[in-house]
Amino acid sequence: MNPSVTEQVFIYRNPRCLETEVNQVRLQAAMGRALLSSEGIQQAMRTSPGSALEVEARRQLDLLGQAIAGFVSTFNPELVLLGGFLGTLHDAMPSRLEACVARQSFAPASAGLKIRRVELAQKLLLVGAAELAFQSLLADPMGKLDARA
Repeated sequence: MNPSVTEQVFIYRNPRCLETEVNQVRLQAAMGRALLSSEGIQQAMRTSPGSALEVEARRQLDLLGQAIAGFVSTFNPELVLLGGFLGTLHDAMPSRLEACVARQSFAPASAGLKIRRVELAQKLLLVGAAELAFQSLLADPMGKLDARA
């Protein structure tokens, strides 16, 4: 693992900040491996029960659950979508995260709450590329229609 990446995450961020405590670098440090993709991390968690990786994933899920519980108690959403690394973390142990949120949030606010991973996942870059191709149309749809007439 690249020590400069680890130092940046742990030195320059507030230790009470969610981003400092819940991140991919900490999971990879627990694995003792070089950087892995989200899918690589998920596979490692599935194949290494009881490992330092699983212990770290549980710790991060509990912290994420605590943060989501505060959000849910304040805003009362029906659905929470997690993208990127947080989606990967959720998929590793969804029931743990959901139980943590239910336990720590205002019960009426979390009743019926759904926590899901963003479905675009790997296709997100394709969506961004498509948006660039249609940028002028998206910026001025009526202008493009008028130009065709």
